[in-house]
Amino acid sequence: MAFQSPGFAKALFPLLGVAAFAGLLLAGIFAFRGRGGQTTGAEGLPCAETAEQKEEGESRTKTNLAVQVGIDGSASMLGFVKEGSSRYITVIQKLDDLLRPSNLKTDLGSGVESVQVDYFRLGVSSSSEVKSKQALGENGTSFLDAKFPRFYCYGQPKEYPCVTSSLHQVLETQPAKSTPEAAPTPSPILSEAEEDESEESLPPAVRNDAMQILITDLEPDNAAIGEMTNRISKIFAQHPDYKAVLLGIPSEFNGTLYSADQPDSIKTPYQSSGNPEQDGRPFYLFVIGPSPVVQTFVERFMDRVGRDMATTIKASSFQRQASPILLNINSTFGEKEEDCVYRESILDGKRLTTEQENEWLILGQDKCDGKYKSVALKNVKSQPSWLLRGGVFSADLFRSSEPFVKVTDVSLEDTSDIPYLNLSLKLTGEESSSDEQPIFITLDEKNLDEIIWQDWSSPINKLEGRKTQQLMDFVKSVRGKVSQDQDALRFCLGYVKS
Repeated sequence: MAFQSPGFAKALFPLLGVAAFAGLLLAGIFAFRGRGGQTTGAEGLPCAETAEQKEEGESRTKTNLAVQVGIDGSASMLGFVKEGSSRYITVIQKLDDLLRPSNLKTDLGSGVESVQVDYFRLGVSSSSEVKSKQALGENGTSFLDAKFPRFYCYGQPKEYPCVTSSLHQVLETQPAKSTPEAAPTPSPILSEAEEDESEESLPPAVRNDAMQILITDLEPDNAAIGEMTNRISKIFAQHPDYKAVLLGIPSEFNGTLYSADQPDSIKTPYQSSGNPEQDGRPFYLFVIGPSPVVQTFVERFMDRVGRDMATTIKASSFQRQASPILLNINSTFGEKEEDCVYRESILDGKRLTTEQENEWLILGQDKCDGKYKSVALKNVKSQPSWLLRGGVFSADLFRSSEPFVKVTDVSLEDTSDIPYLNLSLKLTGEESSSDEQPIFITLDEKNLDEIIWQDWSSPINKLEGRKTQQLMDFVKSVRGKVSQDQDALRFCLGYVKS
């Protein structure tokens, strides 16, 4: 699930899977003391099944990509552009460059055969004037018009009809369930060697895909949440390999806040101070499409907006089979030699593969003074991930699969480009029920959603400039439609008594 990489924007988005973190072996007083005896299982010890474990042949699949970009044209968006300069305007400018088909095709790489991009103004009016999304690029209209007041309801000069939000419109157009065109079957008269050579020379299959991008202040009422999430559910039912990402961006704002379900009677003015991090109003990008395409798009978007803005953006990823954030083995744990603890490479007769050595911390322990001492592990770090940004974490939200290992403290380290978690653990070997056992420290997706978004969410009809009405209701509903009971974070530990 996590967007991760040692590079600046690449941490995003595992936008979107998680690659194994290329770490060093643990330095310091832990010495590898591989146990003798017989080992089994060439597969070693998988820590977590990740989104990177592709089906055979998927790497030879290309896509014809249709991109649909929908911009909310309702009155609540006007405050983002009223002053003529804001982060919202910057994002519109950056997207205009990023979404040009030639640029997008270059950024997305060889897996994309062709790109078509269409822009729409979203919203409907109570009259018959506007019944569906309005295509941009016709009759002199442009995506860049979204930088100006005229694009929004009540904006001047009035060049577009006044509309109210109808966010699900961007999800109206979906390609049919895509089955890649099968490559020709090699001739049965070929020898085995010739057949292998023939398969390698086959052209990749090509499928048709869509990526939808919604730009909005969100604030859905109950009906809109239902409509949006039902459409999202249908997309994932047709395309289980898709991913959705929600990005929240605080911006300068000077305009009117409206109730999500009673906009005519409940409204209030709001003006931020000019410091988006302090009291800016959030707007959102909701992106859904093929997982690797969304992943790369979000990475490139973060590159385009620059570090100052990128380090204030909150994010969540939604995927049927997500990749959890794993342990960063490139860390030291403040352990003491007198605790009689050392590093192991074998657990339950299985030896770690080279890749798995970056995912597991297996500890062996000898008795000291006739007993297994309690061990305090500090600075147990996660891989870096944008999905952690903006959260306040507490130890009680983390689950341990074994009661003799407890999370005693957790902090978010967000002083560099990409944040990571720092955990402290207490291991009481005397309480272990087995001489060898795996231990999993986990945080589920629902708890992570709550941690990230709760301070930006408000109840319906409670108008607060820094918050979004029913944001948590929307996030919970999307999560429930896409995935259930998945781990957002998973630390894989092992314990071996000598």
